[in-house]
Amino acid sequence: MIDVPRSSHMHWAQVRGSGIEAVCFLTLLIRDWIIESIVNPGETGEQWRDGVMQVEMKMSLSVKALPMRLRLRIRPASV
Repeated sequence: MIDVPRSSHMHWAQVRGSGIEAVCFLTLLIRDWIIESIVNPGETGEQWRDGVMQVEMKMSLSVKALPMRLRLRIRPASV
């Protein structure tokens, strides 16, 4: 059996908590907003995807800037 110091348990709890917070934030964002990608005139979806999905190695793995627009979802009034 491996003895893991108690301090490392706290670290993993914080990491999991951060992940849960990120998922909650994204869930609420997607619930209330429509996220649309902005495509240049004459550009196909495939060309847009190829241009955006060029991976860059920085402090972490990232993609190029993603031009997008947020539109508020219009929900019907509850009866």
